Amino acid sequence: MHHQDSIGKMLGFLHRSAQKYFNHQLSKYDLGSGAYMFLIYLFHNDGATQNETSSHLDVDKSHATRIFHNLEKLGYVTRKHDIHDKRVYRVYLTKKAISIRTDIKEIMQSWSEIITKDLKENEKDLVKKLLWKMSKNVTDMNDAQNKLCQNS
Repeated sequence: MHHQDSIGKMLGFLHRSAQKYFNHQLSKYDLGSGAYMFLIYLFHNDGATQNETSSHLDVDKSHATRIFHNLEKLGYVTRKHDIHDKRVYRVYLTKKAISIRTDIKEIMQSWSEIITKDLKENEKDLVKKLLWKMSKNVTDMNDAQNKLCQNS
């Protein structure tokens, strides 16, 4: 990596590196880099619907269904029909998932420490602020595209 590379290239590098790191660290739990984010969401929103989760994580519903099916097969979640709407699945963590919650948080913390190793606190704060702004720009663009699609 060279300091003159584009922001997109650097973000891509960080994303790919994070996926490799998480895949390696989570392999002992049979989890991949995609699945752990679903567990993280459920750690804070146990009983959320599949649609709520896929929307929050910004993944398509079919991808979320595959992830949840795999997590269920591995014994990390159970899916139950909503009592008010049998078409809707609610997803609940199992004891197995709850037992690895601390480990997953530690793996995430470790990754954060690796990528911010030489940064001062004010630099970390600035990076968070700038990444938040960049994320908002993407969200705004996606919202505008969705409105265009709905009006077509």
